[in-house]
Amino acid sequence: MSTCRIHAMEDPILARPHLPYSATFYPFGFPLLVSANVERVLDAAEESWSCYQRAFYTEALLFDCYVEAGGGLDAERVPRLRARRNTLVSVIDPNNFAYADLEHGHAMAWVTSAVTRDISYFRYHVLEAMVLSMLDAKYLPTIHAACVERNGHGVLLAGESGAGKTSLAYACARNGWTYVADDSSSIVLESDGRLIIGTPARLRFRGSAGALFPEFEGWKESQRANGKPTIEVLTSLLPGIRTAPRAHADFIVFLNRSKNAAQPASIHEMSRDEAGDRLFMTTWPPELSGAGKRYETFQRLLVAETFVLNYSTLEEAIALLESLTEVPTETGAGF
Repeated sequence: MSTCRIHAMEDPILARPHLPYSATFYPFGFPLLVSANVERVLDAAEESWSCYQRAFYTEALLFDCYVEAGGGLDAERVPRLRARRNTLVSVIDPNNFAYADLEHGHAMAWVTSAVTRDISYFRYHVLEAMVLSMLDAKYLPTIHAACVERNGHGVLLAGESGAGKTSLAYACARNGWTYVADDSSSIVLESDGRLIIGTPARLRFRGSAGALFPEFEGWKESQRANGKPTIEVLTSLLPGIRTAPRAHADFIVFLNRSKNAAQPASIHEMSRDEAGDRLFMTTWPPELSGAGKRYETFQRLLVAETFVLNYSTLEEAIALLESLTEVPTETGAGF
């Protein structure tokens, strides 16, 4: 009886890439195994997530990256994203692209060395984009809100782009609050409470931050995915700023910033239905599993008290926020 042997080809589609460099990281406390054929990819992951320690014992997410020599890079080029069922695809150009299996937590990127040499671009548009998308879909729904804490009360600062979320969060931190996240906060799906996971290691300001905070005048700007100039600041370089990786959300405050300094600042309650409509959005395909858990998690968060804050100066906004948080929680951190 004859036998048939199947021989591997030279791998023209890179189905068996050699990825000798690997390490485990813990973005937001969740395990992630990064594998690559060059060390620069691990350096980028170290820069993004070395500040986190393991907090959750889930199956590790996987991110594989194969880097090919050569290529050019337009530093202002924003990847084109498309999703269908459980797959997210990101295309920069024909030589630089990535995909993520949102259901199973596995991502792969094929990029040129030009992309990895610009480590900020690679981190933001490739590495963090894929990994944070998997985390959002599986474990940590993300909401467009900053987070700060005072007296054990976590406060989510929500609002439209330009409402001043990051600036107000930093101003609160300068005033003795604890900084948790700048313009995006994540809710833990597998939690009974309103546990918020933040990004306390860094702040990302708009390029005009120097006008509000003299300590950032002259800092180098880079381009974010929205094309706007951004200043990235490590909080470890900011003396006197207290940080925490998580908080228990007791208040959700929607910011309404006015340029009219004569308009008095005010804060008033918002209905939970309106808060939910403004805060909770998802871009993931409807076929993706976990939609029920996400809905339950959002509803759980809406037990927090919801407000609208009208303000023109950071000082008056802080004063009104402090009026919400005067009484400490009995347990301190609240979780």
